Amino acid sequence: MSAENYVYKKEVDWSLFNYGLNIPIQHQVKFKQIAGRFIERGESKPITLYLNGRSYKARLYNLKIDAKYGNHADMVQIRYSGNSDIANALRGCFNRSYAYIKSNLVICQEAIKKEK
Repeated sequence: MSAENYVYKKEVDWSLFNYGLNIPIQHQVKFKQIAGRFIERGESKPITLYLNGRSYKARLYNLKIDAKYGNHADMVQIRYSGNSDIANALRGCFNRSYAYIKSNLVICQEAIKKEK
């Protein structure tokens, strides 16, 4: 990966494999520069993600934040569905991490059922 396209490193987690990711506040300025025209709060736009030489469709969101929360920083997310091509590609690329996280999730869910 070339340095000019690198924004930040994301630890893999359940959300990454199924829903998308948040762009941390401290990385949003660089991300906005790379993305070109950025989106206003409440807007979204289609984007393309690249993984291992392939392109994948996703959507960039700048969440609308209720005024009752005051002067809140932008909440920027990249989203996709759990059955999307990018979600499946990420699970394949990080298959051992995905299996580990999934098995721990199942164990936690079973423990919660027993407590009820």
